[in-house]
Amino acid sequence: MHLHDQTVYEDTPVRAFSERTQDLVLSGNAPVRNLGHYCSQNPDLSFIIFQEYVCVEDAAPRMPWETFDRRQQVGSEISPRVQRLCIISDILKKALDHVASCSPLETRIGTRGLHEMAAPYLFLYHHRERLRQYEQKATGLARENISLLLGFLNSYYDAEYREADAEFSKGILTNKHIEKLFCPNEIVIETSGIRELAYVVREWPEITDNQMGVSCWSWQYDGMSLQRQNATLKLKLPLPENFTKDELPFCPISMASDRVIETLRERGRKFWSMKDQYFGCFSGLDINRIQLHVSHPLKEYKEKVPRLSNR
Repeated sequence: MHLHDQTVYEDTPVRAFSERTQDLVLSGNAPVRNLGHYCSQNPDLSFIIFQEYVCVEDAAPRMPWETFDRRQQVGSEISPRVQRLCIISDILKKALDHVASCSPLETRIGTRGLHEMAAPYLFLYHHRERLRQYEQKATGLARENISLLLGFLNSYYDAEYREADAEFSKGILTNKHIEKLFCPNEIVIETSGIRELAYVVREWPEITDNQMGVSCWSWQYDGMSLQRQNATLKLKLPLPENFTKDELPFCPISMASDRVIETLRERGRKFWSMKDQYFGCFSGLDINRIQLHVSHPLKEYKEKVPRLSNR
């Protein structure tokens, strides 16, 4: 209910008396009025961590599926986890693009094209091993920038990431880590219908009050050509206790059984083996009324076949 000016500070804001509001409000001693100007004055910056502070603290931490729109509270768009990372160094941006299997940009937080990510940094969770491998090959400033970013992740998110890895490897799924299961451009398989269907993930999962939505696309054949068809796979939240991968209505292909994967591959082989082929059936006799005659409309020759009864 306080009137804050939404200032970004270089130091940690604390409660202090404000002459303007005649009340205790959060404020710091080193305001950053213009981020672009601040970056130009500090050309050696690799990345910036934005940490959000609110005047009235939450009584208890919220779970990932519980919404808390801070924009209605304090006019902020920072992140449900009240932390955001902004990549400043062009060298680090190129390093992320080099290892990326999907776009590092997260459109869900409205960053206007900047290299920004919302905590818990799903892109970095899925690419941290590739970054470590690239760090060993890189030299100079590239290696220094990557090392700084990995050092931040190791200090603040290593335990969380390892916990998620351990749960996924055991086939256990929890509300805390469910959003880390899916990554754009990876294949997911839906197993809840009559037959298995494969999709490609388009965007990072979006969690609302009572469900998680995963935006996907798949190839659909309309009788003439293949077309991309969008779909949103939904998972009801919160997950019950002891929820396992076998109960998922859809899962990453890495969690699918060999039987399911082979079924999809066999179906694909059958589809592509039939592509560009033509099936025709003609029951009439040839011009001499002696034997059946079958012609292929896509070819300029005629093929004669033996007489077939009842055809």
